[in-house]
Amino acid sequence: MSIPNVSWLTLALAADAEVKLNFFVKFNENGRTPDVQEVNFNGRNLCRQRVRRVSVTSEASVGIFGTRSTTTERTAFEWVTTSRADSEEEYDEGECATVYPSSEPIVQARIIGGTNAKSGEIPWHVAIYYDDQYQCGGSIISRRSILTAAHCLTKENSNETLEMDLFKVYIGIVDIGLIDDYFFHTAENATIHRDYNSATQTTDIGILKLKRDIIFNSFIKPVCLYRNTTDISAFYNRYGKVAGWGINRNGVVTNVLNYLDMPVVSQKKCSQTNIQYNTVLAFGESFCAGHADGNSVCNGDSGGGLVFVDDYRYYLRGIVSISAQKRNQLMCDPNRYSVFTDVSKFLKWIRQNMD
Repeated sequence: MSIPNVSWLTLALAADAEVKLNFFVKFNENGRTPDVQEVNFNGRNLCRQRVRRVSVTSEASVGIFGTRSTTTERTAFEWVTTSRADSEEEYDEGECATVYPSSEPIVQARIIGGTNAKSGEIPWHVAIYYDDQYQCGGSIISRRSILTAAHCLTKENSNETLEMDLFKVYIGIVDIGLIDDYFFHTAENATIHRDYNSATQTTDIGILKLKRDIIFNSFIKPVCLYRNTTDISAFYNRYGKVAGWGINRNGVVTNVLNYLDMPVVSQKKCSQTNIQYNTVLAFGESFCAGHADGNSVCNGDSGGGLVFVDDYRYYLRGIVSISAQKRNQLMCDPNRYSVFTDVSKFLKWIRQNMD
């Protein structure tokens, strides 16, 4: 299949001038989401899959979890011509998760009614509580920084962060029914990516900073940040590991941490089966994963990490962002794919905002 090229030959620039250009992509929301590969000027690649803004032109009813919104939009895109892949700078792995995987598959079950995690098996995963209620999962990336979804840290339908005094972060635990003060950390502040959009759930990434250092041991470790290719197509059909204290089949939050293997699926496959994801996927900063057969993440799993094993380390590639809901029910649909924020697209931002 040929790839269409769009050319505009009437633009003239004076020497040393700066011009801000907005590129608009129109498409049928019931069809395949266009995949903008690059923007070229005089043969020079100015941008590579780095959409930064969205404007709303229409609304339609739709149900997705993690958004606190029931709207979907046709989208206008603004490309930042100075941007480059955040992953190009070096990242110091330090003492991140050197967990040695088994030669057997990690798990053959699902988070919904799935297999319990053992102590130290997922040492980077934390439970984020707000006002003494379980809120979301998150991943330890340094002694004071927890990487999670932006919607876990903000007020409903807003980019404003929740009150820091009401956050508690529990680390090194697998059973949230047995939490105590030994595992309890308080939050100092939260950083939300400036491009996070609570209505569309785009750029759904944030960092929660703790007031005191985490002490690492065999049961508590940071996860490594994935720093190789930003091309998610290299992961299509590859299985990653995701964990959470999500809602089970009975609609109850599970006390014991569960986990499963999930394959990354292509944008085309995901958008064809989940039309409401088109806006998020078109930004190029998210991807889909799942089985679409009853094995999935669910409500309450938001903010948790999707990790992949490379060279005997676990690398964080995705953050649980959106799960589709069942028709007319306030519960996720495990027979549909879930959307993950692509961590590799934000490494520079993460390094600038983590301790």
